Amino acid sequence: MCTYMTTLVPVRASGKAGGKWAPLEMASVYFDHPSETPLDHTLNIDLFSDSDGRSRHVALEFSLESAETLLAAITKALGQVDRGRELGGSRQLQPGAFTGDLGRRRGPAEQRAKERGTEVDRWP
Repeated sequence: MCTYMTTLVPVRASGKAGGKWAPLEMASVYFDHPSETPLDHTLNIDLFSDSDGRSRHVALEFSLESAETLLAAITKALGQVDRGRELGGSRQLQPGAFTGDLGRRRGPAEQRAKERGTEVDRWP
């Protein structure tokens, strides 16, 4: 079911496409028919910069289940941030924030966790 409701929010981020990084200033979030994903409806997130006139943007389409799982992972990650330190410019996670065994090639976050002797949560 399409909601025809779009939420626009300002963001401070960067995205990589075609091997190049670009600033992202806005996010458009809506539930609608996907352009590419083989589902009837998806949660869609478009990330873009107004200065580019949306000519260069990052488009994401999530199944409802994937969107809920991603939301839980983001919520959990943000719950581990020491906001006082983060707002002051220093990144500090609470001890023991990472657990689990990924059993696959490690990305940057997993590599940092391994160096600290911890692991990153694996989501279903």
